[in-house]
Amino acid sequence: MEINIGKYIAKSKHIKNNSSKNSKSKIVYKFYEMISKKLTQITINRANDLWIKSPNFRLICTEILSDCEFKGYYFKLPKIVTGKENLQFILIREDNLDFIDEDRITYNEHFIEQEKKCKKTGIIVFKSIYEDVLLIVPCPRRNRNRNINYDYKNIATFMRTSPIKQIDEFWKTLSKTLKQMLNEKDKKVPLYIYTHGFGVFWFHLRVETHTPKYYHKL
Repeated sequence: MEINIGKYIAKSKHIKNNSSKNSKSKIVYKFYEMISKKLTQITINRANDLWIKSPNFRLICTEILSDCEFKGYYFKLPKIVTGKENLQFILIREDNLDFIDEDRITYNEHFIEQEKKCKKTGIIVFKSIYEDVLLIVPCPRRNRNRNINYDYKNIATFMRTSPIKQIDEFWKTLSKTLKQMLNEKDKKVPLYIYTHGFGVFWFHLRVETHTPKYYHKL
């Protein structure tokens, strides 16, 4: 399947589960942009710029995650070392993520501590309880038009139900966080960007270095 928005193109490849009991179906998206009539694959470094500057690029990323055929899924990027790696979205089917209820308690202290940031962008960044993982997390919003809450239990529901401004801020925050991590880390240390979702039932994107807790198990 191919998705086109402006000069940006995403091409997908479905990978069906094999005979292994632990294997799950996947969809892998690769990203391209048209430059001087030439289709060029988008790297992590280029994506970092586009997430800040290009509404169309943010939109194509959002549509991929919101329109995914899987009810629930894990999300991850390829291992990042230099930022020169090609951008890919890897979506791994996990329907059980659709049957959980939001946990509005666990991260509430962070929403209170970063109240100004929550009101301004709707996205905050903080370290996990063991301070070994950086988390990018949306703050709760209320849909005033329908007087009901948006659904933040996982990345799929966040992309499908949340305000587009908040989703845009998520992509911008991811970009800023990635740039900072790439600048600060040792050049040989890899970064792992992904979701899990069964520890805390509130969408949080994990940014880890060295040996990630769940990344290789997905």
